[in-house]
Amino acid sequence: MLQIMKSNIYALIKNHFLVVAIFTISIFASILTLFYSLGSCISTVREQETFDISKLSFTLTFDDTAEFSKLEDSVAKADKISGVDNVRITLESNDADIYAYYENSGTNISFGSYFNDDDSNQIIIGNLTYLGGEEIGSTVTVQSVDYLVVGKMNYVDHCEVNFSSLGNSKNISEVTVILKHPPSTAKKNSIYTELSELFPNAQITVPESTDYFSDYASDSSIYVTIALVIMALVNISYLYNYLLRRRKNTYAIYQICGCTKLKGACIFLLELLILSIIPFIAALLIYRLFLENYIINDYIYIYRLTNLGLLVISLVFLLLLFITFIPTIISYCIQTPKQLQANKG
Repeated sequence: MLQIMKSNIYALIKNHFLVVAIFTISIFASILTLFYSLGSCISTVREQETFDISKLSFTLTFDDTAEFSKLEDSVAKADKISGVDNVRITLESNDADIYAYYENSGTNISFGSYFNDDDSNQIIIGNLTYLGGEEIGSTVTVQSVDYLVVGKMNYVDHCEVNFSSLGNSKNISEVTVILKHPPSTAKKNSIYTELSELFPNAQITVPESTDYFSDYASDSSIYVTIALVIMALVNISYLYNYLLRRRKNTYAIYQICGCTKLKGACIFLLELLILSIIPFIAALLIYRLFLENYIINDYIYIYRLTNLGLLVISLVFLLLLFITFIPTIISYCIQTPKQLQANKG
């Protein structure tokens, strides 16, 4: 059967080279488009998760404002909990939300600079706050403490002070433990237990649950992806039907020579697999080695699809391809030589 299939593919390419070329290019282009669309969709959802702090943070509040000196050790230990990215301290202030991060927050500074290495009291001001009009180099007073303005942020409604400036502050209103990724239920419970032990007098609000179905369903690119897959399957199916019709005489001869219907179906399925696997491999290599890097450098694509993710997408598309073609191949193979000759379609 392998020899028959080999000669069959050779004759197919030789006699219908243009159609075979269009068929393989269609599969190649479809899988590349699918990678890009799904990659963009996943990137958009994960980007939203990254910046949606409500899904990434445990918020600890107190009945009264707390003293920093009583929280400092607990904050240091909370920062070491597995999965924690940073710990943010919120100072009570009537002028603006004042944050201090245990580790550098990586704040994007529009003007000026981030904090220096010394221990002086420094502040970075958001332009949407009451303090937004202050100039870099000036001094502002927050909760009776003087801060040197070293930087400014555009379109930001809070200010940030360096962690070392908290000193003996007695006006800590909130501690926010920020995670690296949205937690699973088990991870959420584990971190909650640890924080309860570190901050026994705090009321703890856990991160909001992540509803991946709703997140992906709300992204329009997922519907574009589905539409592209359907159109690709329709176009590829039409091309393959054309190839089957053009070879009805060959298959009729196979049947006359003793080829069973099952063996005929296996020949066509293996032929389809070979014609599909080559453009799939080419699409995988070109996407991973060239297209993905180009998109990332262009600041469109944020998260790389893993090799396993690419493989799963390819196998799912290949499975859909076979599900689409199997009824056609079966209906073609069950015909007798006389029926094949009588069918002029």
